[in-house]
Amino acid sequence: NQSTGFHKHEYDYVVVPCKTGQLNIITDNENMTSDLVIHQPYHRKKGVEHEVVYNGDSFMEFIEIEIKSFEDLIKICEQKRN
Repeated sequence: NQSTGFHKHEYDYVVVPCKTGQLNIITDNENMTSDLVIHQPYHRKKGVEHEVVYNGDSFMEFIEIEIKSFEDLIKICEQKRN
């Protein structure tokens, strides 16, 4: 099994699946499944709290892109320089 561990998203984000497969999504209130389809992106708003578990035979692969403001990007660049 692969797991992200329980976490909270601090930014809006987009997920781009690199494989097709089914994920188990665990929140404080419920457990549900989510079907990922290769190259079919989806987005969620910041504040989402969950654990994502993949029970497939191989590794699940996806790209997650956090949507940050220009000001946030400047702060991140400044922190990396120090």
